[in-house]
Amino acid sequence: RLSGQFSFEQLITISTLCIPVKKKIFTQYFDDNKYTLLNNGIALRKRSEKNKTLLELKINRSHAESLEWVSNITTITHQDFIQYNFRDLPSEETLKKMRVIPQSLPFQKIVTQSNQVFQTNIFRTKWTEKYKESIFTICFDEGKIVCQNREQLINEIEIEVQSDEKNLLLDFCVNLWVKLPNSFYQG
Repeated sequence: RLSGQFSFEQLITISTLCIPVKKKIFTQYFDDNKYTLLNNGIALRKRSEKNKTLLELKINRSHAESLEWVSNITTITHQDFIQYNFRDLPSEETLKKMRVIPQSLPFQKIVTQSNQVFQTNIFRTKWTEKYKESIFTICFDEGKIVCQNREQLINEIEIEVQSDEKNLLLDFCVNLWVKLPNSFYQG
């Protein structure tokens, strides 16, 4: 992820922008009042884009790897949507057997007691970029994070690997980073 003061016009000059796709994404993040899930690298979120709403569970495994599960809840109007729909996502027992959450974490209890802790509202432009023999997807996000009465602007680029048999991701990122002055690498 690169952060900085980017603009779409700036990105046009460094990329071929193979058929960009643009969409608005609204995401609500849920946790307990101690941010236990987030502090354990776990994101429980409700993401809405176009005519689709998803409940997502994302668990960071390492600096560059994560596991994700998704439940389509577009047609659900149930008040307790997380508790109601959580049956589509892995159970606490399964996650502990997979060793992706701490054994001592009362995961299910936290989920059932969770409330919205912050939200993001972004406009995403996404395109595919061929670099040597590899293919990467670049996501340019602009928008804001809102937590209670505070706001933080989002202006970042995320890079997703589509195919990279020769491990050129780092080379691609450095090449992109050099072309974007006043940016910094977030990981």
